[in-house]
Amino acid sequence: MDVKIGEAPDEKEAKQQPSRAAPSTLGLDVRPLTPEIARQLNLKSTDGVIVSRVDEGSAAAESGVQRAT
Repeated sequence: MDVKIGEAPDEKEAKQQPSRAAPSTLGLDVRPLTPEIARQLNLKSTDGVIVSRVDEGSAAAESGVQRAT
């Protein structure tokens, strides 16, 4: 699976954007890694994103991508 890395919007901007109703091409959604989420997952850094949704049967699911828990 090819993944394109780009700069994420800042947290405030991301919260203002409505969530997508249509499924993504890869079958997953990601969210900014906030300090609160990093603490919950025992991560030392807030760099990056977390996977918040993986569609069953999607390219992401078939590639082994899993939602952060």
